[in-house]
Amino acid sequence: MNLLGVSYSGGLMLAVLQKDPSLIRSLILDSPLPTFIPIDEQEPVNFNKALDILFDNCAKDSADKVRYSGLKEKFTQYFTSIIGKTFYLPYLEKGTTDTIQIQYTKNELLDVIVGGMLNSSGVKDVPFIITETWQTVFELSVDVPETSSWGPCLSPTDMLLPGDGEVLLTPTS
Repeated sequence: MNLLGVSYSGGLMLAVLQKDPSLIRSLILDSPLPTFIPIDEQEPVNFNKALDILFDNCAKDSADKVRYSGLKEKFTQYFTSIIGKTFYLPYLEKGTTDTIQIQYTKNELLDVIVGGMLNSSGVKDVPFIITETWQTVFELSVDVPETSSWGPCLSPTDMLLPGDGEVLLTPTS
């Protein structure tokens, strides 16, 4: 068997090699994650540190003190309050009459934030994304600005191009 491991999968390929080396003909590792790093323990800690830096910088530098004051506390309160809740995004594509119901949870909302944090040009948009996210507790029409950087992951609004339709976020319990 020939194996190729890049980044995180490099650790997996090393584990396969260690389990049964006789099955492996060749192994190529490109920037492998070292096997001694407990990634499941380190990722949440690092993400929380990155959020703390973002919240601190936002508190110091924000021109919109009303919108961004207490961002960390609001973020924590909101994401704690939606544990176990399911949201539905009715989406009507331009030129069609059938509405598509897109289901998502807290995890997908966090994926949008993580994606923004991983996108160096989009990290500046993360505070705005966070404040828009918790406004969905009731109902919110979302228009995605052409200049918005939502990050590399799929978000409920990634499929909406400006002017293509209207998205109404309506959470349900």
